[in-house]
Parts: sequence; structure tokens; C-alpha cells
Amino acid sequence: MSKTFAKNFDAEECCTTNIVTVSRTRQKQNKVVLISFLFILMSTPFALYNGIAIGNSHLTDNGLIRRELQALRADYSTTRWKDGHESARGQKDACRLKSSPVPVILMSLGRSGSSSTWQLMGDLTGASTPATELTGSSELASISFFNKLSYDDKGKWALDYFCELQKRHPGAGIVGFKWKPYDASIFTETSIDTLRMIAALKDSQIKIVRSRRNLVDREISNYKHQNDDYGFVPAHCKVGDLECLKTHKIASTGLVVPVKKMLEQIYKEFESEERVDQLLKELNVPHIHVSYEKLYFGEDIAAEWMRIFDFLGVGPAQGLTNKQVHDAMRTAATFNPSHQDTLGNFDELRDALKNTPFENMLHL
Repeated sequence: MSKTFAKNFDAEECCTTNIVTVSRTRQKQNKVVLISFLFILMSTPFALYNGIAIGNSHLTDNGLIRRELQALRADYSTTRWKDGHESARGQKDACRLKSSPVPVILMSLGRSGSSSTWQLMGDLTGASTPATELTGSSELASISFFNKLSYDDKGKWALDYFCELQKRHPGAGIVGFKWKPYDASIFTETSIDTLRMIAALKDSQIKIVRSRRNLVDREISNYKHQNDDYGFVPAHCKVGDLECLKTHKIASTGLVVPVKKMLEQIYKEFESEERVDQLLKELNVPHIHVSYEKLYFGEDIAAEWMRIFDFLGVGPAQGLTNKQVHDAMRTAATFNPSHQDTLGNFDELRDALKNTPFENMLHL
């Protein structure tokens, strides 16, 4: 294992790591990289919508980010990058991934069911394993994580981490971690290098499960957990924990959300999510898109789960039933599916969402 990869495993929670790979001078660490310029280019001019400042260029020019990411893809296809990547992988302490357990990254924003999704993927493929938010649980933590990586690493940190997980859990179906794709960190050079490394692997591919949630629901969930009116609201409730479910039900009734701020955030996150999806596509990263709503609240949730297992090459890709999925769930649903019941200012939000791309995200 690389000397720059420092691991800290304990008996109960696997693989909480501290990756310290700062081997460059301050001058090199602070250099302005191509990705920063592209990120600025992709930043959208602001327009007014119902008096709210929103970035809307992606909604009006669907090809803008695609053209910019194609330019980025071409730059990272250079011989120099490939040589650096092969050099990093060729170091004597570099690991070689095995085909099993399958190395997986679950990529989604917070409040999008990632803990439950990882648990179900694990249990339905053999045995669940811990998955930390390795690249940072917050935007600042994610920026710090990628800034601390050496520019010579070329994604080797991820290879080392997955190799260690495969050694620790040889009988599992999948191993991996959760990656929150914040705009401010996923377009950094070290993040792009990691995605390029993943795309370049020929054998024992690292696979990304890219999950997205209804942004209105996500923002309501964020507000519920940030609201102090009802005291502490647990992040999750175990199946059968009636006291926890009662707390969530109370906190999910009559919420008065800051509509202007919420709509502003929804636009921002929508464009960010779209940029991430296009990035994965343009860099040819092995990934699958899944929907939080289809995984947990569709008429045939098993079908969405089977899509995941078919992509991973492990688990029940055929014959899975809704009952089997529900029986495997350890975490209970904690949100009210009716926005009309959840929100004390439902009418205000409904009017604000009219004639926007998000109008259909509201449900009675």
C-alpha cells in the first residue's frame, strides 16, 4: 500500500481513512488548473425569475456544458496524462484490484437515501459492509479532501482504498464508499484525475451508482433537519422504531419553508447535478443512473434495484420482488409523501413552482 495512504480501521466501523498525500510545494498546491477555468466557464449568468436570482443558462443552452466537457475530455486524453497515470499505477506499492468483491462508488447528494441504498445493495449481494463518506460529508470537507491529494496521485488513492476493502471483506458482494459530488470539489484536478483513472481501468472496473432525488423533497428534508422548532430530529429511523418515526412525523407536519431561498437552491442544485451527469458521460466513467423515487416509492421498486445489480454484475438481476426489497430494508421511510400535509405554506411554494422545470416535483 502507498505510504501516502494512511488507513485507520477499527473493529466496528471499517475504513475511516485519513489520506495525507501532500508532497508538492505550496506553490504547486495553489496553482490554477484547467478545471478551475472550465468551472468558471460553466458558471451561469444570473437572470431574474419571479424576483429570484437563478442561474438558467443550462436550461436554455443544453449544449454549453457538453461542449466544455468535451474540451476537458480531450485535454485529459493527452499522452502526458496517460503517462502520469501509468506511472502512478506502476509504482511498486500499487495494488491490483480483484473482480470480487465488486468495487463500487455510490455518488449522490446528502438527504438522498444513500445510507439505506448502500445497505440494501450490500445485503442483496451477500453482506453489507460499511461505506463512509470518504471524500467528505460537507462541501468544505470535500474541497479539503481533494486539495490534500498529490497532483502525482492520478487516482491511486482510490485504488489503494478499494484494495484494502477487498482484503478486509473477501466474502462481500460489493465494497466501496459514498461520494457527494459537490461542484466546488468534483471539478478539481485531483478529482478529475480520479474519474479518469476509473474510466481507464480495463479489468476489475470500479463502478459508480449515480443516484438522484426529487430536489423539492431533498430541500424539504434539509430544512426539516436544520429546523430547531422540534429539537433534534434523527437522520434515520430503524424499521420498528416508533418513537423515532413519531418525532419525524411531528417535524414533517406544517413546515413553513423559506420559498425564495428554497427555489434558488433548487435551481442551483439542478444545474450542479446536470453538470456532474455530463462529466461522468464525457469522461466515459462506468456508471448507472438510478432514481431515489423509483428505488423506494415506485410501483415496481424491484425493477430499479435489478437494474443496479445487472450493472454491477452481482446480486439478483432477475426475479427480485418488491417484498424481498422491503424485507431487506433496515431503515424506515421518514418523510410524508404529501407536500400539502408537510408544508404550512404549500400554496406559496406551489405558486412559486408554476411554469418552472420543477412544477411536477410537487405532489399533493
